[in-house]
Amino acid sequence: MPLPNQNNLALIGRRPWTDEELNWVFDSCGGLCFYCASRLSWKLYGKRTIQPGYCGWEIDHYQPLANGGTNHYLNLVPACWECNAAKADGDPGDFLERRGVLHRCLTIRRDGTRCCLPNCNHR
Repeated sequence: MPLPNQNNLALIGRRPWTDEELNWVFDSCGGLCFYCASRLSWKLYGKRTIQPGYCGWEIDHYQPLANGGTNHYLNLVPACWECNAAKADGDPGDFLERRGVLHRCLTIRRDGTRCCLPNCNHR
């Protein structure tokens, strides 16, 4: 999976996401919410809804912009709308701990996907 076009990174957040960026973020965790591993539906992007077996999803800034995070693609994760709303601008570590996960891996593999495993050893 190719990484998003690096020339566009400065513009991310100031315009709608491109299909390339949406695809990369969605695929980076195999179509699962980074936080709770709920199955996401590509067609439900931006929709606060749940359909049988699938959730609506949004792009989340793992480290919130309000807390010094960036629009760099490595800071972007797919999140079901419930997790994104619950985390809000909070600390991602605190949010994961409240969910019973001490660490969720952000490591990017050679194929462009994220590890996304809870409590792995990639740190």
